[in-house]
Amino acid sequence: VATLTTIQAIGARNGGNQIGGLNTAGEFCNKARAEIDMGVEEFSTRIKKVGKLAGMTPEQQREQFIRSLNPINQYNIRMMAKFEDTQENITRALAEVEKFTLSQKNALSSLLVFLAANPYIDTNKSGMTRTEILDLIKTAMVPSESQTAQQNADLQSTIKSLQETMSRVTKTLDNNKKSSKKRAEDTAINRFL
Repeated sequence: VATLTTIQAIGARNGGNQIGGLNTAGEFCNKARAEIDMGVEEFSTRIKKVGKLAGMTPEQQREQFIRSLNPINQYNIRMMAKFEDTQENITRALAEVEKFTLSQKNALSSLLVFLAANPYIDTNKSGMTRTEILDLIKTAMVPSESQTAQQNADLQSTIKSLQETMSRVTKTLDNNKKSSKKRAEDTAINRFL
């Protein structure tokens, strides 16, 4: 969230000094990251705007962009070997990663994350009322509870079967020990005689 006052303060503090521009843009990035959660493309655009106002070179803007990313996106950049690439290519690649990540989440967990992140949801924008959303969550949770009961029953039967198998193995080993001891004694007696 960049206000005109913030941008003017960055420009005033910079005074043409590139290093100062880098530091003040970093302050802006931290403030922006703390206030809102935005997509990579929007974040890149804002870094460029603030960087230009602060008098930063494109290389400094790219470095600031990479430093200001969250740890997951920094990891993704390393895995894609994109540290030496342009800011536009990095932004494009990370945007694709974001889209893929979002598409992989199931609807229920996405809905729960959305509700937790924004408790003051405007129902006119979502098209659903709060009660409709809660009903949807409840209906989605009921099958998982019955699946959990079935999984518990399966787990208990597996444990019981394993216990029975272990007791049979123990009996077999005990019988083998007894018979081998008896054979050893018989052999010792036969040698003695």
